[in-house]
Amino acid sequence: MREIRVVNIIKTFFLYSVRLILPHVPLNSLYFIGNFLGNILVGQKAQIIKNDLGMLLGNLSKPDLDRILRHTMQNFRKDLLEIWTFPKLNQNRINRMSCFEGIERLDKALEKGKGAILCITHFGSWKIILPALGYNGYKVNQIAANPLTFEKDTEASSHNIIMKLELESESSLPAKFIYLDEGKSIRQIYRVLANNEIVVISLDGIIGGKRMAMPFLNGTLLLSTGGASLSLSTEAPSLPVFIVRQKNNKHKIIIHEPVVNLNNGFDKEAFIDTWMKNYTRLFEHYVQDYPDHYARYLYTIRKYPLPELGYVLKLNNTDTKKEFISL
Repeated sequence: MREIRVVNIIKTFFLYSVRLILPHVPLNSLYFIGNFLGNILVGQKAQIIKNDLGMLLGNLSKPDLDRILRHTMQNFRKDLLEIWTFPKLNQNRINRMSCFEGIERLDKALEKGKGAILCITHFGSWKIILPALGYNGYKVNQIAANPLTFEKDTEASSHNIIMKLELESESSLPAKFIYLDEGKSIRQIYRVLANNEIVVISLDGIIGGKRMAMPFLNGTLLLSTGGASLSLSTEAPSLPVFIVRQKNNKHKIIIHEPVVNLNNGFDKEAFIDTWMKNYTRLFEHYVQDYPDHYARYLYTIRKYPLPELGYVLKLNNTDTKKEFISL
């Protein structure tokens, strides 16, 4: 417990001091700091991540798990540092931090005039898509939960400070947020799509509506059907998006073709079922190829189970009813 208090004090000091200069730090230096923090701020969550990742993927050696964990924590810290620079971002800087693959697919979708739905998960730096699109002239809206939702008296003070900083960072972006946990109407989503704007929706977050239990590697993943249902009801194309950090730390934002054609003649149930199966298979490939882009979320899943539903990801041969112990 004493070690945890010391780490919390260090984090709090950092958040009220060093963080303020981060927007002015060259990107290479920012990533050096992120790698350093990722190496030293791992804590007791390491074993949870390695245990769950080993069960999810299977056949991973201890050296493999140690390597993936190290890269996972480095990526996580770099993601956070980048988010805290959002208030000082501009088009030039975000284009040095990210690039698109398949942006023509988004442009083609928008040519239909019905908007576009970009379907993401908590894989890689999922928030980077908002400034990458917004600063390059796209009208983008994120369906989300307000970060302050995750403020809790039982959390360390540094955690609650981080949630406030995330809200501050989000508010600075050239993007709009539809916080459904604050009672925002679904009609607002339909309205922005009718205006031919982009809606970004996460399929594995706490805001999701109806979910389907999908076989996912060595487990079962509760994914929202929101992307498929919204696409079907609005005729807005739904495109899977995955963000991969390159070796030079630049994010490649990969926009895929729709996993199901809207004009295939399926009825609603068949369309959603096929959409979910195709999306899940694509997601599996990314997690297998880049496990360090997903492993940190395994800890978050255990820390924030869904009301009534429990963990988003339920691993085979594990007790999914076991209480999460805050570390």
